[in-house]
Parts: sequence; C-alpha cells; structure tokens
Amino acid sequence: MKTKNSTAMLKEIAEEAEIFSAILAKREEYTRDFVELFKANDIKRMYLTGCGSPGGACIALKYAAVKLLKVDATYSTPGLLNIHEGFNVAGVYEPDEMVLVCPGESGRTKGPVIAARKAREIGIHVVCTTLEPQGVLAQASDIVIFKPSGRELGLPSTKGHSTGIFLLLLCFIEAAHATGKISDEEYAKYMSGMEHLPAAVIDAYNKTLAWFDEHMDILMGAARFHLIGYGANYATVNEIVLKFIESHRRPATAVELEEFMHGHIRSITPEELLVFICAEDGPEKERMCKLYELMVEQNVGAGSVMIHSSNDDFHYPGELAFDASNVEFVNSVEYLVPLQIFSYVIADHLGLDMSISQGLYLKKAMEPSFTN
Repeated sequence: MKTKNSTAMLKEIAEEAEIFSAILAKREEYTRDFVELFKANDIKRMYLTGCGSPGGACIALKYAAVKLLKVDATYSTPGLLNIHEGFNVAGVYEPDEMVLVCPGESGRTKGPVIAARKAREIGIHVVCTTLEPQGVLAQASDIVIFKPSGRELGLPSTKGHSTGIFLLLLCFIEAAHATGKISDEEYAKYMSGMEHLPAAVIDAYNKTLAWFDEHMDILMGAARFHLIGYGANYATVNEIVLKFIESHRRPATAVELEEFMHGHIRSITPEELLVFICAEDGPEKERMCKLYELMVEQNVGAGSVMIHSSNDDFHYPGELAFDASNVEFVNSVEYLVPLQIFSYVIADHLGLDMSISQGLYLKKAMEPSFTN
C-alpha cells in the first residue's frame, strides 16, 4: 500500500527549477570562497570522491574541471581512494596545489569524511557540498557549500543530486573566468546554459510526462534497459542506472557511446529498451545519431528512445525532445530530468512507493555512515 508521500519523488524533481533560480540569484555568495581558493593558489590537481549519487556527480565534474579549470582531475570511490590509491603518491604536487572535492548529501557517509580528514592532515584543500553545514563532512572541509535543496522524501536522490552538480559546476565556471582560464566569450556561453536551466527543467518535466502518457507501453514493457551517453553525460547514464535500481529495480546498464561497440552491441535481448542521450554538438553526436538509426533499422531489442534537444535540426518517431541548451557540462544536469522521471513513473506504475526504505537491516549492520 502506498503512503501519502508516494508522489514525493516526482514533486522533488519539479522543484529543481526553483532551486537553480534561487542559487543563480545569489551566485556570488555560493561561489565566493571557491573562487578565492583558485585565485590565491595555483591549483594543479583535483581529487573528486563520493558514494552513490555524489559519485555520479564526480564523474561529470571531473571532465568539467579538466576543461574549465585546466587541472589534472580524477574520480575514485572513497573506498578505492582511501585504501588503494591515496593522495599524491608520486610526490608530484605541493599540498597547496591540490584540492579534494566531495559532493555530499547528508555529509555523514564515512568514506568521503575519512578522505577529507586524510587530505587536511597533509595540507590539501578540501571542498564539500552538503545539506548539513555543521555536519562531520563540513567539519573536515575548508570550504563548505550549503545545498539549499532540502531533505528528500523520495529516497532516490533527485533534486539533491542535480543541485550538487549545479553548485559545483557554477563554482568551476566562476573560478575559471576569474583566473583567466576561460575567455569572456566562453564564460558567457556557459552562463547562458546555466541561466537557461530552470526553463529546461520545466520543459523536460512537462514533455517527459506527456511522452510517457503516449508511449507508456514501450517503457513499461521493457524488462531491461541499456542507457547510452557520451562526454559528461556518461555520468548521467551511470546515475540513472542507480536511480533505476533504487526505484523500479529493473536491471539497467550504462555505457559510453564508443564503448557500446565493444561487447554491449552483441548483448541486446528482445526485452531490452535502448535509451540514447544525444547532447552537445560534435562528432560524438553524429555517431550517436548514426547508431540510433542503425539500431532502429535493424529492429534491435524491444525498441529505442532518442532523448535530445528540441532545438536540434533532426527529428525521430517516438523521440523525447525538450528545450535543452546542450551547452557542454550544463547538459549533464538537463538530461537528468527526463530519466529521473522515467525512474519514478515506472516504479509508480509497478505499485512501488519511493518513500519507503528497503534493506535497512543490511545498511544498519554495515554502518556505512556516521550517526551525526
């Protein structure tokens, strides 16, 4: 039986537009400390770490850090970073040339907190986002960026995850511009995408629900999903596999566009739906369209869904097109929305309530988080 909070996840996805607008209205306040960090220090190395959805945020942000901030950036899960990798093992960088970024939710997950504490011990700058500015992760960080997204009643994180990427991407853009690593023209391009995000979220929300009303049988009839993305949207498809597992529990696989040709392309079953994320322009976009057309022509799997911007100059039957800006990196937030909604509507139509926790005994027994 569903609870009164059973629709919370859908409502929280809709709130993303308002959250982004509120952050943009106070962007100097949110980004000031991060910008000053990069102005005062010659940062050359960035570590990113996080568990679950924050890990997905790290994948997207890694590519943005390399291109915008011109740093050597890597992402590892906290378990790998803390136990198997460590910081600055080759001794290439000075401590003040390095920064650890931890996109957090509650900030109680042990792995990122342990990583932050280790980093500070050796003089590495630590930056986090968190819902709890006085929590254990915040206490282990030099710069704490408060996430105004609030607690989520829908347990699979949606607005919190999107807000974490948005905040740190905004910091990256502002710091890159302030330190001369991107030009005025590049800054204007990225900020136009960020400022368009609230409208893109609203349009994606409405267009996706309308698409589902028309194509419900395609989505509900799939026993398994293959999600294909490129660039920073490789992070998007990885995050949505987690959302699918947490919500409707049907198996899903995330794969980068070119990697799809190496094994995955031979594994598609007649019950499997392919979902293509076709984002920023370039050779990858051309390859994505070609692959989609071939998969449809050969009638592979249970069907194919192309998600792309309504501003593109092409159209496909059954497509899901919305007003995405397709600005690089910014689109890794835009394309979360349709797939977050897919996660919810499939679960809802299967009679599942996303406000009810599962597996609490196992999680409690393994103690992956601090209690406060």
